[in-house]
Amino acid sequence: MIEVKDLHKTFKQQEVLKGISFKVEKGETVSIIGPSGSGKSTLLRCINGLEDYRDGSLTVEGQEVKDLTEKEIRELRKNLGMIFQHFSLLERKTVFENVALPLECFKYSKAEIEKRVMNLLELVGLADKRDAKPRNLSGGQKQRVAIARALALEPKVLLCDEATSALDPNTTKSILALLQDINEKMNI
Repeated sequence: MIEVKDLHKTFKQQEVLKGISFKVEKGETVSIIGPSGSGKSTLLRCINGLEDYRDGSLTVEGQEVKDLTEKEIRELRKNLGMIFQHFSLLERKTVFENVALPLECFKYSKAEIEKRVMNLLELVGLADKRDAKPRNLSGGQKQRVAIARALALEPKVLLCDEATSALDPNTTKSILALLQDINEKMNI
């Protein structure tokens, strides 16, 4: 599914990723831990094609990420849901509209969007917040919206960049339980 071999990434003169190697199989859960500034977010951004890398190999489903065209990167990202550290929700849009955004970008029909978004809001326990704006949600609810949005295009892989860092311990537990449930139910 994902294979990283001797990956190197440099920002200016600073080498951020130094010989990273690992493999992730379908349905497997992997955590990457390390101190702040150690390159965890950079590694995830390399996996989804948001960052390039200098040396080594990074393949997702057998495709070398650095060799992909823009169109191929877009297709790759369809299969890689991403949950960001700071939710990255659009404040002017409702919960429903935030989750629907990726589906709209890929030209899904209104009926497909309605069905898919409501199923996802049910999954994350926020169907009753459909018309709420992010400013009216708790941190845990915002992260649940971000998770639903990341699942909108039915990805094969879910990348989480410190998905619980801004949350209290109880909310962190519930988000981790939700992610485990998603892994088991969807084999993501």
